[in-house]
Amino acid sequence: MKISKLQACKRFLKSYCSKILLFVLVPAISVLIYAALQNQLFLLFFEKEISNHYETIIQNISGTVDDNMKEILESTILFNSSDDFNEVYYSSQPYQKENQSQIGNVINLFGRYQASQSYVDSVFILQKSYRMIINSSGTFPYDDFFNKMYAYQNYPQDFWMHYKNQFDYNILSNTVVHRGSDAAFEIIPIIDNSLEKSHSHNLLVINLKVSEIEKLLSHSKPTTHSSLFILNAQKQTIAKTDDSASAQEMQKLLASLSGKSTVETRTFSGKNYLLIAVNNPHSTSTAFTYIAMIPVADIHQNSARVRMISILGILICMVISVCFSVFGVRKLYHPIKQLTVLFKVKQQKPEGWRAGPPVDEIQFLGNHILDILEDNEELSKSMVLAVPYINEHLLFHLLNHNLSVKEGSTEFPFLPQINALFPNPFFEVAVIRYSFKDDFYQHYTDEQRVKIDRQLCNIIKKNLPLPYPYFTVKLKQTVFAAVINVLTPGCEEEMAHCLSQFAALFQKDEAFISIRIALGRTYADIINISQSYNEALRAFPFLSEFNPEKVALFRPEGHKASYQYSSEEENRLYNYLFSNQFDKVTSLVETIVTRNLQNHVSENALKQIYIQIYNTISRVLAEKNLDIQTVMRKKYVDLLQEFPQLRADEISDYLNAVMQRLKSRADSCENKLDISQIKAYIDHNYTKDLYLDSLAEKFMTNPKYISKWLKKALGIPFKQYVTNLRIQKAKELLTETSKTIDQIAEEVGFNNRNPFVRAFKLSEGITPTEYRKERHSRTNQRI
Repeated sequence: MKISKLQACKRFLKSYCSKILLFVLVPAISVLIYAALQNQLFLLFFEKEISNHYETIIQNISGTVDDNMKEILESTILFNSSDDFNEVYYSSQPYQKENQSQIGNVINLFGRYQASQSYVDSVFILQKSYRMIINSSGTFPYDDFFNKMYAYQNYPQDFWMHYKNQFDYNILSNTVVHRGSDAAFEIIPIIDNSLEKSHSHNLLVINLKVSEIEKLLSHSKPTTHSSLFILNAQKQTIAKTDDSASAQEMQKLLASLSGKSTVETRTFSGKNYLLIAVNNPHSTSTAFTYIAMIPVADIHQNSARVRMISILGILICMVISVCFSVFGVRKLYHPIKQLTVLFKVKQQKPEGWRAGPPVDEIQFLGNHILDILEDNEELSKSMVLAVPYINEHLLFHLLNHNLSVKEGSTEFPFLPQINALFPNPFFEVAVIRYSFKDDFYQHYTDEQRVKIDRQLCNIIKKNLPLPYPYFTVKLKQTVFAAVINVLTPGCEEEMAHCLSQFAALFQKDEAFISIRIALGRTYADIINISQSYNEALRAFPFLSEFNPEKVALFRPEGHKASYQYSSEEENRLYNYLFSNQFDKVTSLVETIVTRNLQNHVSENALKQIYIQIYNTISRVLAEKNLDIQTVMRKKYVDLLQEFPQLRADEISDYLNAVMQRLKSRADSCENKLDISQIKAYIDHNYTKDLYLDSLAEKFMTNPKYISKWLKKALGIPFKQYVTNLRIQKAKELLTETSKTIDQIAEEVGFNNRNPFVRAFKLSEGITPTEYRKERHSRTNQRI
């Protein structure tokens, strides 16, 4: 029977697959829409930042031109330092022959000034009394100069002779100048009367090159198609990068912006422009307005690549999200579809079955799973598979006193199966625990660690080298209880020997794994296994990394409350730890622990020994500006606070872990000595008492090793390097302060005056007092 596309679509929308797809796609598409909106906001912000950047460029141009103009005007004040200039410039007497040498000096002065100012085309004095022009090229008659040598297009000859000085300086409007046979060019004339003395009836004229200013504008254009303009106070264009500025419409637009500081968008000739006008009202030399016309299209073009990449990235992410969503939903839905097809093929509706039509596949599967659970026969068959787990569960509760099983009791239907496991009348419990060390986690991957852990569990459960039947119960992740069914009582030593052989198998791998086993005594009947189990737990704390024995038997005899740990042993342990002799540390701790175990000390006494060793380690670390929490990081345990709750073996394990971390840290410091860190420490603390021994303690190495590497890195011995630092600091204090020699010696790290004076003279060739006098003498000479 064929199904139409419409029916297939309706069936899909009702299916559970469509719901999964909807729940996956809606968040993904929502995130992408949010990303698109956020990207648009970012682009707007980006373009705003570009506009701000362009405004900064125009402000920089404004500052450059204003500063150059200010420098040009202010530097003319230096002319007053020349007596010849003053004599010529302020003279109102007719020309005399003795004035010739003075005029020559003024010509040279103008030449030097003109060479030092790139914006200046020429500078001259109009000496009205002499009717003479004096510039860097020489002297010229008044008529010849303005008609032939330097003809101003906008300012005739009479303009200059009748000009009256009214201001300190006057920046005239641009004009074209014809200089002999050379091509005409544009300048900005400035009449300067801002010299220090009284005003002169003569004129000092400075001609600025418009081409130099326009060159600056051309090099500073924000974009390729942008235009820059400079307007004077009369709204006249004095420099530009666009020749179209002469158009009437353009001049009108520029004039409307003169004297303003604004950023706005306007339309000109059918195009949108970003107009930036900058006017510095605080400028003392100019009243120029700087205007930039930047096409909005240029700004969009600058952000086009970012915009395109963002849109393309969002589209790619959307396509990938949809594809992954569809692919993932198909994978998720596949098992449901398979089960649905399977149940549809095998479904047999019993009489009276009245379940309504399912809403989707999940409800359909739910109905059939309920049918399966209601089938008692199938449930019984399934429970047969659970018998081994029930046996383990029951033994777990027997070990922990949670069940009371009487001989011949029929309360528990699975008791016959348990009795079938143990054909012998006596029972003994061994507690087996293994733990992985730090090297194990460093050398194996997560997958390898899981595989090794699983194999160890299987070995302990099925392959213990015991001559009697046993059943293993997993108590924790790495702790097991082996219930051994022995034939006769008094087999503890035999079982201990067998389990010692098992522990010896892992001796080659003791850098990675530690296995310990404790045994309780033998008891008759399974109901007494909890007693043997508790005895094994009581024997377990006497096993540790510092005890070579890996198997411990429960000893019923009493334990001593006192222990042996002399102050001489504590001092030796402190010295070994301080000097990073960890092999001797381990050997000494093993000796102390083994001796006390042979004397049958109590668990509490053993814990006290471990705590004293822990305190010794803490004291050593404190001397090295460290603490155990820093060394252990995430594995840190506050032993002093947790002491009452911890067993002796747990404390010894943690103590061994601390020692291993310290050993690794010391080895790392030896192999990877950071000379730059040591140098930084010396540079920061050279005013203190610094010795190689203290540095070696600080960086957990030995003095000879650190001395060799410091000399190799610094090029000089350690002591000389520290002395050089102190002498350099002393030279600064001698020059910049009035402190006494004794005060300076103490401040830079010398114990008293005499060693300081000797070291200073050896380094500089003179005493500190002579050095201070010499520096003060040089300072006074400069002043």
